[in-house]
Amino acid sequence: MIYRLFAVFFFGIIYLYPSQPLRACDVCGSGIGGSYLGILPNFSNNLVGIRHQFQRFDHSQPSAYSNGLGSRVVSDYMYRSDVWLRVYPSSRWQLLAFVPYQVHVREETKHTSTIQGVGDIRLRGLYSLVNTGDSIEGSWKHTLLLGGEIKLPTGPYQQRDPARLQRMPEIFQIGTGAYSFSPNVMYTLRHKAWGIFTDMQYTYNTTNELQYRWGDQFFNSVRIFYWKNSNDGRHTILPSLGYSFEYFAPDTDNFFNMQIQKNGGMTSLLYFGLDYYSDKWMMQLFAQKPIMYELAEEVPVGQWRMGFSIGMFF
Repeated sequence: MIYRLFAVFFFGIIYLYPSQPLRACDVCGSGIGGSYLGILPNFSNNLVGIRHQFQRFDHSQPSAYSNGLGSRVVSDYMYRSDVWLRVYPSSRWQLLAFVPYQVHVREETKHTSTIQGVGDIRLRGLYSLVNTGDSIEGSWKHTLLLGGEIKLPTGPYQQRDPARLQRMPEIFQIGTGAYSFSPNVMYTLRHKAWGIFTDMQYTYNTTNELQYRWGDQFFNSVRIFYWKNSNDGRHTILPSLGYSFEYFAPDTDNFFNMQIQKNGGMTSLLYFGLDYYSDKWMMQLFAQKPIMYELAEEVPVGQWRMGFSIGMFF
């Protein structure tokens, strides 16, 4: 039901809103960190969109998350849909908001569990420190964005298996129950149609009321893209290929003043993206393939990540 409401609302806006041309800057760097929204052009236009992504995690044998009732955890399936918004209060500032709805499915050998709900809302601000994308001088363009993000503890983090009434582990919860703060740096360099985009983000997590603290996280990605305009300049195709690195520090149980064992690790992934932009709306497809990982023994291994996004400029 919630997906139908999102679709009716979104496509209704697209139908009613009048077309307007894109502004001067082509690709000036407006990617959204670990959110995998692609290399969003910095058109100085506001943007509203819906994004859906999916990932599967496979558990080791035996898994630490098996429940001891003779049913072994095999895989977790995580579906996430975000309604997100980008607005420009001034020429150098852009503000973003992400409201997620998540569905988590746990597959066991003898049982399947499903939890769902609105997740942790994220708010981000970015400041354009350097931007030569609008300059008519030279064929080299570059942009440097600095900013930060606050994640609000709006998602449920004590959900239980509906059938067994057992509390699901932290790794499977919809929310975290705690605030987090993430400084962010993004840089884009473009020469004519070719460009490179890099993104770096560090996340500091606070402790929730259960005295559980998720480990801090570090994210870095580099993507090469090609910008192809139609003859009339009203349509753009932007394929991209990249690499990303993710590090997760071990979680901490502050109630017992101890670090969670067999927790944390790092992952490297290949990124494949294809974006389409018109003067009125945009669409993005992406996939990520883990190519190398160093994870604690009981951490589930992530498989392909896939998703798409559709948005409207206004």
